[in-house]
Amino acid sequence: MTKESNLELEERVATRTAEPASPNQAFREQAILLDALRQSEAYLAEAQRLSHTGSWAFGLASNKYIYVSEECARIFELDAQEDLRTRESVSRLIHPEDWDRVKADFERSVRERVDTSSEFRITVPSGTAKHIQVIRHPVLNDAGEVVKLVGTVIDITERKRAEEALQASEAERWRTEMALQEARAELDRVSRVMTMGELAASIAHEVSQPLAGVVTSAGACRNWLASEPPNIGRAREAIEQILQDGTRAGEVLGRIRGLLKRVPPTRAPVSLNDIARDVAALVSGELDRQKVRVSLELDCRLPRIVGDSIQLQQVLLNLLLNASEAMTGIESREKTLTIRTKAAELNGQPAVTLEVSDVGVGFSKTDAAHLFEAFHTTKPQGMGMGLWISRSIVEDHGGRLAASSNAGPGATFVIILPAKKLEQV
Repeated sequence: MTKESNLELEERVATRTAEPASPNQAFREQAILLDALRQSEAYLAEAQRLSHTGSWAFGLASNKYIYVSEECARIFELDAQEDLRTRESVSRLIHPEDWDRVKADFERSVRERVDTSSEFRITVPSGTAKHIQVIRHPVLNDAGEVVKLVGTVIDITERKRAEEALQASEAERWRTEMALQEARAELDRVSRVMTMGELAASIAHEVSQPLAGVVTSAGACRNWLASEPPNIGRAREAIEQILQDGTRAGEVLGRIRGLLKRVPPTRAPVSLNDIARDVAALVSGELDRQKVRVSLELDCRLPRIVGDSIQLQQVLLNLLLNASEAMTGIESREKTLTIRTKAAELNGQPAVTLEVSDVGVGFSKTDAAHLFEAFHTTKPQGMGMGLWISRSIVEDHGGRLAASSNAGPGATFVIILPAKKLEQV
C-alpha cells in the first residue's frame, strides 16, 4: 500500500472519531482502521527492506531530516530514534570525492525546483563501504517556495559490485584476446621465418644471378672505358644492364623482406594473378632444384580482391612449398605443379579462386579431417602451423581455404576470396 493509502486511513480514523456513534462501535471501527494502518506500514517497510529502498523527508527550515524510514536508517546505520539528523551529520558519511557533486545536486533541487538524482559512496559507522543512489523531489508551499525535499535512497552496492566484476571480466577477456592475437601474430612471423629458411637455396639462386650479371656488366663497362678510344656506347649499354640486374635483385630482396617484416596488415585492391606470378618467381630456384615444372593457368579477366598482398603471398608460398615436398622422391612421373585462377561465386557474390594442384603423395582420409588444425603435421620436422595460419589468413579476408584429393595422384588446395568488383586486371 502507498503513502496515500496511509493518509486516507488516517483521515478515515479521524472522520470516524468525529462522527457521532456509540462508544463501543466507534472504538471497534477505530481499532480496525488503526490495525489496517499498521498493517499497511508493515507492508511498506517490508517492501523497502526487500528492495533496499528507503524514504526520507528533509525540512529546509529546520535543516533536519524530519522523516527517515526504517530501511533508510538501516542503510546509513543511523539510530531510528535519533531526532537530530542534520544534513551535516549525514554528509560526514559521504566519500569526500563525492560530496561536492551530491551537495550541488541537493542545492539544484532547492534552487531550480526540479527532481535530481545522485550516485555516491558512503562509509557507515561499522566501517562498511556502500554505493548509494538518492532521488530528490521538492515540495512547494502555496507561495511556490520549496519547504522540504522528499525522496528515496537505494543501496546499489551489489549492483555496483556486479558491474565492476563484469567490467573486470570484460577487461580480462580483452587482455586474453589481445594476448591470443599477439601469439598468433608471433606464430605467423615464426612460420614465415621457417618458410624462408626452407627457401634459402632459392633465395641464393634468385639473388646470385642478377648480382653475377652486375659484376659481369661492371667489368665489361670498365674494359670499354679503358679502350682507346673509349667505347662510350658499349659502356652505356653495360651500365643499363647493371641497372636492370640491380633492380631485379632489389625486387627479390624486397619480396623477402616483406614476408619477414612484422608489419600490420594493409588492405588494398590486389590481383591474385600478380600474387601468383610474384610467388612463382620467388620459388622458381627451389622448384628448379627439385625438378618441379610449374604451370600457370591464370584467368586474364579475373576481378580484383581487397586484401593484404604480403599475407596472401605467404599463404600461396606455403601451399607451393607443401606441394613441392609432396612430390619429393617421385621418379615415375613428371613433377607438375599447377597454379590456376578463375572467377567464381561465394555466398552468391562475385569471387575468385586460386588453386594449387600437385601430383604428389596426397593425404589420407585421416589426415584430411585434421589438415588445418594447429600443430597437426605430416612432416617429420614440421610445426603443424602453416596450414592453420594460412586458413586463418584466408578466413580473415572473408574467404575459405579447402583441400581435396585429386582423381589421379596428388591433391588440390583451393583458396576462394570475395571479389572487390568486376574490373579487369
